[in-house]
Amino acid sequence: MRKMSIVPIALLILAIVLVPGSAAAAADQDTSVLIRDVRIWDGTSGTLTGPMNVLIQGHLIQSMSASSLKATGEATVLDGGGRVLMPGLMDMHQHLAIVLGPADLRNNYDWMYNGAVAGDEAHKMLLRGFTTVRDIGGPTLGLARAIDEGRIHGPRIYASGALISQTSGHGDFRNYNDPHPNLTGERQLMDRLGWSILADGPDEVTRTVREELRKGATQLKLMAGGGVASSYDPIETIQYTPEELRAAVTAAANYDTYVAVHAYTPMPPSARPWKRAS
Repeated sequence: MRKMSIVPIALLILAIVLVPGSAAAAADQDTSVLIRDVRIWDGTSGTLTGPMNVLIQGHLIQSMSASSLKATGEATVLDGGGRVLMPGLMDMHQHLAIVLGPADLRNNYDWMYNGAVAGDEAHKMLLRGFTTVRDIGGPTLGLARAIDEGRIHGPRIYASGALISQTSGHGDFRNYNDPHPNLTGERQLMDRLGWSILADGPDEVTRTVREELRKGATQLKLMAGGGVASSYDPIETIQYTPEELRAAVTAAANYDTYVAVHAYTPMPPSARPWKRAS
């Protein structure tokens, strides 16, 4: 039996499930992994167990016991040293590729720097215990691919691809004098690099959703309200019409997936009671 020691407090399972070239490869070959001396948190209980041993066969937990467990055949042994063993966490709202603010992305962008920093952040997410991330807008499809291929360490990423925004919406990151890409054919930097894309009207929204799905998006992200990170959309604004949103949802549903939205308020300013009273 081969013995290994592992340091991060909650990442014993991560080494088995996600890290290429380690125990994950052994698990694919249906060998055993024995984790000794860990306290277990199951994700729902308010307490930890006492010292336990856990036996994993392939990708399944076969048994857990406070007494000794014996692995059959060739096995990897992880000494938990009394650390915590827990389920992998999921972060449902991340932007791993946004390593700079919008102004810096426009003016100081370097694709090699951005990719290196995003990869480092993905690794840090894994070490923090997150085995799954829903990246909800930005050019992380390549990052997800690199992780899936085992080239770098990181969580499983469900990537949305480019943020889809109306003109003058929360994903319109142009400088004031930048031309509109759909009017002049001159694509803005954020569009070219896969950060955001402008689409107005049901037909453009449908085409844009289909294009992001073609690139590999697992779900879509539309900007349906204002925000604080863009220049032209007050936070209280409503963005996209019901018809445009319906077009996006229909196109996504045809691919058996869904649309997430950025939104702060459910009604336009003119319909708000406090506005009418004034």
